[in-house]
Amino acid sequence: SGSPEKLRILLLSDLHLNYENLSLLKKWHQATNHGHVYDYLFITGDIANLPNNGEEKPEDLSMAEGQLQALFMNDLEEYATTLYYLPGNHDPITLFKKDRNTLPVLTSHFEANVHRGIVNLRPGLSIMGLGGCVQ
Repeated sequence: SGSPEKLRILLLSDLHLNYENLSLLKKWHQATNHGHVYDYLFITGDIANLPNNGEEKPEDLSMAEGQLQALFMNDLEEYATTLYYLPGNHDPITLFKKDRNTLPVLTSHFEANVHRGIVNLRPGLSIMGLGGCVQ
């Protein structure tokens, strides 16, 4: 049998909306990948930087969702056409909703929140997400 198809994956974690690190990521990507996109981008937890006290006000949640949407659409979706994210304990609690139809839309490409879910990427390769250390 032939060799398996090459799979290009970029994994990011604990971004905490740190735009300085995102700028470094962009420079690295341009220098090493010459604009090529990955098959998948996985973002695992703490994308936002909300306090982890369980007392977020609705306006804080809305602001964080807006920041995440801007981050995904303006910065992250250029790296891959398929983006999976797993919310962490510093992300809006709205990203932990069980009804996937009510989750905020964060990108114009394909995206999926994998919290409490399993995604089959290809035969023999799946991912499962259990996000947020307190959720």
